[in-house]
Amino acid sequence: MQELGSVNRNEVASYLGYLLRRARIAAAQLGTDSDPPESLDAEGGRLRCLAILLVIIQHGPVSQQWLAKYLKINRSVMVKLIDVLERRGDVVRARNAADRRSYALGVTASGRAHAKTLSASVRRLSRELATALSAAELRRLVGLLSELVGPRFSPELPRALLDSPIWLITTAHEHMEAFGDERLEPLGLSVRTYVSLAVLSGMARSQTELAKHMLIGPAATVDLVDELERRGAARRVRNLTDRRSYSLEVTTEGQRLQVLGREVIAGSTAEFTKNLDRESNEELVALLGRLTAVAERAD
Repeated sequence: MQELGSVNRNEVASYLGYLLRRARIAAAQLGTDSDPPESLDAEGGRLRCLAILLVIIQHGPVSQQWLAKYLKINRSVMVKLIDVLERRGDVVRARNAADRRSYALGVTASGRAHAKTLSASVRRLSRELATALSAAELRRLVGLLSELVGPRFSPELPRALLDSPIWLITTAHEHMEAFGDERLEPLGLSVRTYVSLAVLSGMARSQTELAKHMLIGPAATVDLVDELERRGAARRVRNLTDRRSYSLEVTTEGQRLQVLGREVIAGSTAEFTKNLDRESNEELVALLGRLTAVAERAD
């Protein structure tokens, strides 16, 4: 599998983390207009609500703290999601028999019904997302992502989550990005800033192009370029053909960081995907590449 870090567009497009991000955003865009407001908020989404309900059903009753740690959801976000589900009558808090000072979460009959509704909704979105893949290819993608994600959870995940392409893509991306961020931190980089340097080196020359390839909005792009400038990794240069606009250049320092970051990303990617052999890794990248091709052509 090729690793991100050169200026070649094909190499950028073959980086697993980049493909997972594209697939995750494409999935999120599918559900924007149809998400039920009672089960989603700005902090979460139907996937998190579904995961919470399914995990409690399989492993409950459990504490809110255990659930946040298990699903790797920020505690303050978890509080908001549980509040949403509690207002719906999907979950209830009961005094923990093992520790009377704390509460355990259980799922109601309404919650079980809601989990079925959410599962059906996510399956529908998965089919919409995977129109570029055959049924056999989609099953293979799910199998590979399950091998990647499943071992990171103990006790085991509910089967419905391991069978969900969208949940697996979202979770794999979150875990892989956190994994890479931790290893890039000594360089003063994150996965996002590292990928943006690679994109600027081979795929973009303006903030508009950078936003397109990074799949972020104008405000977030300005913040990202500001961050790269503060790091001395990139600079804005007045566009001679249009004095109202700027082009973007990677500096010598940015090129140095890109070389160092390439090695870190290669190592963290290999470590993150160690459950898969080389052939499976290449197959996963190819399947995700096909999955995201529709979204890419629409850019």
